[in-house]
Amino acid sequence: MKKIKELLHKPWSSYTVATCSAVLLHFLLSHLSSFANAFSSLKSVLSPVIIGLIIAYLLNPVVNFFETKVFKKIKKKSVKHTLSVTLTVIIILICLSLLIATLIPSLVSSVSNLIANKDRYISAAEGFIEKFNNSFFRIDISKITETVDSTINNLFDTLYNNMSTVMTALKGVGAGVSNFAFGFIFAICFLIGKDSLMGLIKKVRLSYMKAERYETTNSFWSRCNGIFVKYLGCTVIDGIIIGILNAVFMAITGIPYVALISVIVGVTNLIPTVGPIIGGALGAFILVLNKPVYALYFLIFTVIIQSLDGMVIKPKLFSGSLGLPAIWSIIAITVGGKIAGIAGIILSIPIATILLIMYREYALPWFDKRKNKLNGIKEALPPDTEEPETENNETDEKKPS
Repeated sequence: MKKIKELLHKPWSSYTVATCSAVLLHFLLSHLSSFANAFSSLKSVLSPVIIGLIIAYLLNPVVNFFETKVFKKIKKKSVKHTLSVTLTVIIILICLSLLIATLIPSLVSSVSNLIANKDRYISAAEGFIEKFNNSFFRIDISKITETVDSTINNLFDTLYNNMSTVMTALKGVGAGVSNFAFGFIFAICFLIGKDSLMGLIKKVRLSYMKAERYETTNSFWSRCNGIFVKYLGCTVIDGIIIGILNAVFMAITGIPYVALISVIVGVTNLIPTVGPIIGGALGAFILVLNKPVYALYFLIFTVIIQSLDGMVIKPKLFSGSLGLPAIWSIIAITVGGKIAGIAGIILSIPIATILLIMYREYALPWFDKRKNKLNGIKEALPPDTEEPETENNETDEKKPS
């Protein structure tokens, strides 16, 4: 280590580092496509492992709950941890089985019914547009309706004729299901070996960190973990509650496509700020083709349930705000969506909250410390001496007497 520091202080070291950096940058830019392909291949290979880490991270709070609440009387830690992981996996498998057994057939039936009745829905939409036009605008919309009709028919014809594309999409879905299955297995392994894995990470961190620095970073990452777990867990619970309430309302009022629209509403509710608007618009669009009055009932209920969600359900779940201003929430959602799509939109709020904490607790104190240091240096400097006014004075002083 000392030899490396001595070499870095040599006068030629900076030029060597700059030259090597320039060569490396040129190499990376000239072979950018190759690196992109290699990264894509590596990503496809490591996808099950990454999915497993994400699933393990999401299930870890449930495992901790069983360890601290259900099996707290068991003294042997390894037995308690194994039982908690086993019970968590069994509950998740039961929930997935029930979801597949009850929800998938309903979704397939709703989508099939929607496609089978497309001609009736097109006629109903054309009639609704014609009535609206006769009542308000009174313009010729025959070309518009013909264009809409031909577009929808061409869409279904294209979907039927391009079965190879459909099969490719189904192949992608099958690969996704396979990655999820292997990822779930990896997640079980990660949960079982959590203590040894965390111990290894702790040893690596302590090898290059001082004890004080380790405790500080440990506290910070613990807070970040709490923010993510709280936000993601409460968001998922909130989406499930909204989806169930929507399904109950549609079942009671006899509105069709209960499973399809309720899933859309529940999933889009995971997206902050704009999610409920998207879910309400999609649900109303599906229902207005069937019967416009159903769309009206659905929109009224959506406004009521989202108001209830914003004023009662979310405050109870989140126990207050994360402390992120509204304008920064919108900016974070926009930037997250541009960078990582739906995942970026969902994770944008907790990430922005963590960045705000870093700015308030680390950046601002550092700026204040630097400011105080500079002020102290200025105060310690001696007062400036008066400069001679003219050059003649200087020459006179330099002349010998």
